[in-house]
This record gives sequence, structure tokens and C-alpha cells, in this order.
Amino acid sequence: MTDDILEALGAQRTDAAKSRHRHSYQQWTPEGIACRCGAVKDPAATRKGRNNRKRGNTFEVTVARKLKRVLVTYRKGQYGGKTDVDSPLAVIQCKKVASLFPTRINALLREVEAEATADQYPMVALSNVPGAGGTTQELIVMDLNDFANLLDIIADGHHDEPFEPDERHAERRFTQTIKPDPVKALARTPPPEEPKP
Repeated sequence: MTDDILEALGAQRTDAAKSRHRHSYQQWTPEGIACRCGAVKDPAATRKGRNNRKRGNTFEVTVARKLKRVLVTYRKGQYGGKTDVDSPLAVIQCKKVASLFPTRINALLREVEAEATADQYPMVALSNVPGAGGTTQELIVMDLNDFANLLDIIADGHHDEPFEPDERHAERRFTQTIKPDPVKALARTPPPEEPKP
């Protein structure tokens, strides 16, 4: 944006105008419709941004829907801070950006998936120690659909070993218990035996 356009708008270049903000295109200039900061609207960039935002919204809705049964997730949207999907048990930030997608980790996950049986869920565990004396950073990566299915299995009570936190997590209070669906629980309950004559 040039100072000539700002002058035509009757505005001046200020620190506030230069700071990051949401453009509001309301003034017509010889170069096109402009914002109060002097930025001229670019139709191609606007269309690209709108399409990207639509893809991001769709992904947020998808994540919230897939995890809703167990985590009771709901979408907060782009104006909810860093958290895109929220629940009483989890906060999730969704990113649908090709440059952020870990292609190498995904390839490792698919290699493990090829060796997994039908009852096993493939995962990739990552560990990093950032420098001497740094705290170890550990992540576990798995497919979103597999994660949603695994949560359903745990919620339905098909796991044998109860979860016991280690020393680092001993201070956390796991007060919320996830109860299985009573309808499914009744379906799995064997019928009562008839008394013998």
C-alpha cells in the first residue's frame, strides 16, 4: 500500500495501522477497494484464504465428530484461541496444512500398519532430548480413525488391565470415569440360567 492511497483515504500510516489486524475493506480507491490501513483487496488471495478456512473448518468438525462419543468434544472454531476442539477431557488444536504434516512419521506409521494384525492399532512413539539437561519430550502418533476406535473400545470396557499412572503423573487426579453404554452392556450380559427341576 502506498502513501498516495492512504492520502486519498484521508488516513496516515500509524503504528496501529501497521499492526496485525483483520482487514475491513470499505474504501474505494483507483487501485481497488482498500482497508483503513491502506491494504488493497486482492481477489485471488481472498478466495484462497476463504477456501483454506473452509477446509480448516471442515477438519475441525470432523475431529470433533469422530471423538465426540467418548471425549464429548465440540468445535470452538477459529475465534476460540489456540484450541479448535474442546472437551472436559481434552483440548485439541487442528492443523490442515501440508507443510506441517509429518510425511516421514506417516510413512513409519504405514510400515507398522502393514505388520499389525486386525486387532492391533499401529502407533509411532517419538522421543527427543533438547540439549544437555533438557526434559525428554515424548509423543505417540496414530491414525485419527484408529484413535477414535481405540477410545470406543476402552469406553466399552473391553480392556483387561486398569490404567495406573507412573510417578510423573501421580499428582494428576483421574476422577472422571467413562462408563460403558448401558445398552451395549446389557447386550453383552448373558441371560440368567433357568432353575434346574
